[in-house]
Amino acid sequence: LKIRSKQIRELIFGTPFPSDLRDEIFQAYEILSQQYNMKEADVAVRSSATAEDLPDASFAGQQDTYLNIKGKTELIHYIKSCLASLFTDRAISYRASRGFDHLKVALSVGVQKMVRADKGSAGVMFSIDTETGFKDAVFITSAWGLGENVVGGTINPDEFYVFKPTLEQNKRPIIKRQLGNKTQKMVYAPLSNGNSAIKRKKWSMP
Repeated sequence: LKIRSKQIRELIFGTPFPSDLRDEIFQAYEILSQQYNMKEADVAVRSSATAEDLPDASFAGQQDTYLNIKGKTELIHYIKSCLASLFTDRAISYRASRGFDHLKVALSVGVQKMVRADKGSAGVMFSIDTETGFKDAVFITSAWGLGENVVGGTINPDEFYVFKPTLEQNKRPIIKRQLGNKTQKMVYAPLSNGNSAIKRKKWSMP
């Protein structure tokens, strides 16, 4: 499996994008950068596959997402990295164990302007209670810094349950909260060339 999956990923990396598709990607990136008055916007390159949230299987997190990507060369490389992540050892093994046809799972790549959540906090919000399916509750998980620690499950985040009817009535809507330890914080890290990378910092909850 390890050898075969590596060969598949190498084929993806070794195959150039069609010139018209590459040009469209570059044009869209230029427009996005101009919207933020930047020469090269820092973006998140995110994978989104079909069959991510099913009753009997969850493919969320199986494919890769990359943060703080800047410039056309990096953008193309990490779009390919997202596509290639459909064929990591882990992703192939998970599909095989659930009986999914590898060639019937499609993947798209979204490119979004980075939000400087490392200066504050970020998290994930679900429009229903994920455990019970209760539709009148919003479930929020959050932590300091960029949201990848929350999405990746590398920390124990804060949790909030918000009751929709009282929220709509401008009354106190939080019906349950639990404080996480949030032992790490993901932030931008400046590099000597003027760019920045992403790194995790140990963090003690105040």
